[in-house]
Amino acid sequence: TFTVSIPKRITDSNDETRGNIEIMPEDYIKKYSEIVDEAVINAREISGSKMALKSLSKVYRLFLHSATPQRNLQNIVNKRRLASYFKAVYGSDDGNKTKTLFRIIKEQQINIRDSAYVGDSQIDYEGAMEAGITFIGVINKTNDFKLRKDIKYKINDLTNIEAIIKRI
Repeated sequence: TFTVSIPKRITDSNDETRGNIEIMPEDYIKKYSEIVDEAVINAREISGSKMALKSLSKVYRLFLHSATPQRNLQNIVNKRRLASYFKAVYGSDDGNKTKTLFRIIKEQQINIRDSAYVGDSQIDYEGAMEAGITFIGVINKTNDFKLRKDIKYKINDLTNIEAIIKRI
């Protein structure tokens, strides 16, 4: 429990105890989570993503894997109307994406030689490498994939993802 003291002049009270309120850390966490979820729900889509999902989901089993907690991720997927494109959606409640990736491989009986992992973070790259899955790096402002020589497949958006997948 955090205790926040509100100055007496704000509460306009002579009662010393009315100037103190208790705020639970869970309230902050819940509010922060709601703000982040709403931002993701309203974020601009990566160019070509909807078309790629629509097309690829007809041919391949697609799985969504995120560091976002499961409940939040499912909410985002539902509100963005993306659920129909994925065989399963996996959040990482413990924050360990690599561990979750290995769980997906086991549960879904994925043949890693016939798989690709599309991601935009160093953690995505490391998880794919550790699992032995071909990695396709999505270049963005927060990563250095454009400069990396160790990432064979790189894309700026998802408009040409199908052509890359066919080459793998």
